[in-house]
Amino acid sequence: MGFTGSTGTPIHAAVRQGHLGVVRVLLEAGVDPNLPDDGVGPPLHTALRRGQTAAAELLRSFGARPTPAAPLGALIASADLAAGQETANACAVCHELTKQPEQPRQGPPLWDVVDRPKAGFAGFEYSESLRKLGGRWTYEDLNSYLAEPRAFVPGTKMEFGGIAEPQRRAALIAYLRSLSDTPKPMR
Repeated sequence: MGFTGSTGTPIHAAVRQGHLGVVRVLLEAGVDPNLPDDGVGPPLHTALRRGQTAAAELLRSFGARPTPAAPLGALIASADLAAGQETANACAVCHELTKQPEQPRQGPPLWDVVDRPKAGFAGFEYSESLRKLGGRWTYEDLNSYLAEPRAFVPGTKMEFGGIAEPQRRAALIAYLRSLSDTPKPMR
């Protein structure tokens, strides 16, 4: 099967190599679809990172779900806004950060994004998966999305791998919070 030399659990290896039959056999035998593997997370994360959509759907049918990012609460409240602005400068390649966007970009504007409805900026063409997600952008959802966008919203158009470092993510979220005439309260 070609698993020689692979790292991780058998289900992670089967997902990584696209062996759906093996994935199905393992799941039917009782392997946890949310089985963690140090460094790569659950099999669903592996499937999404590798573009294995059929494997991702199979895993979901057995109860797989993305792992939420660890809560940031106090880190956001005490975050360094200058560090957040520096990280946001990379976001500005695709997203407008000002109140009055000068021109459309690849991504929706991020002004006043905290507590805005997901897929809620009028006139922007969001992915179907983000439109179906529903709800509003909470601090918790921004944290999970920015940690691993494709795991939080499989099928997202955003071509960004995520921010692994909690302090950097917290600083970015704190900065995004400041991009508002009335920043939303921390909950």
